[in-house]
Amino acid sequence: MPTLTLEFLTEFEQRVKAQPTPSLYTRLAEIDPPLFYRFSSSDRQRILRALAIFEGTGRPLSFWQAQERVRLPYICEVICLHPPRALLKHQIQKRFQAMLKAGVV
Repeated sequence: MPTLTLEFLTEFEQRVKAQPTPSLYTRLAEIDPPLFYRFSSSDRQRILRALAIFEGTGRPLSFWQAQERVRLPYICEVICLHPPRALLKHQIQKRFQAMLKAGVV
């Protein structure tokens, strides 16, 4: 996914902030039909992101999403910890009491 500069994004947001979402959605239909059909017409945040990427790179977001992802040079494993509920409850209670004593809550 391309990176856009903060300066570009700030200028883009200033330019489009007064435009109504339906007109931005219509613009999305012109430049990126696959996303137009996937996005809701009221999802302003996603519409703006797609338009910003198009304006910043000259290519639609669907193009970037279709690119092959870089494979990591190592294997990752997911580890999930499931402590016994009684132990978890006791630790939460202990931490909460410590927070009360410290005046946080």
